[in-house]
Amino acid sequence: DYSNFGFQLLGLALERSTARALGDLANEFVFRPAGMTTASIPQKPGGLKDGLRDGRSAPAWDEQLGGAGGAIGSIRDLAAYALTMLHPPAALERAVVSAVEPRSYFAGGRTGLGWITSRGLTWHDGGSSAYSSLIALNRETGRAAGFLAATGDLDSEAENLVFQFLGAERDP
Repeated sequence: DYSNFGFQLLGLALERSTARALGDLANEFVFRPAGMTTASIPQKPGGLKDGLRDGRSAPAWDEQLGGAGGAIGSIRDLAAYALTMLHPPAALERAVVSAVEPRSYFAGGRTGLGWITSRGLTWHDGGSSAYSSLIALNRETGRAAGFLAATGDLDSEAENLVFQFLGAERDP
């Protein structure tokens, strides 16, 4: 099953076993090969603008372990990441295939390494008190969609729009 805490521990283990910051590892092995020019995992994310939650100002998270959340970037970075997931360069092909490969199953779908496959799409979403994001892939048609939002309380309508755009199967 997916676990934010599990990914945070993985991030910490990577930092300790390599003696490198998680952001440096992500830049070398994910962001640069994927063409994500502004993406980063700051060691101290400070300086992020507040977002919204329940219509009120909400501070960005700035005290957390890397690995689950903490990556920042632009919508162009998200598009580059989507293209990499759909058409991985040789250097990332094994990692992409491994990431989406099912590891566990649940009613209506399955979970890979952070990626959920359900309703005919492979996707991941996330959020904090101030920000939300979603990336979804229709690997059969080669299309992707997603969003970045400065609000931590998006309802399911945004997700439904993305899923509908990509031709997701209807919920049973």
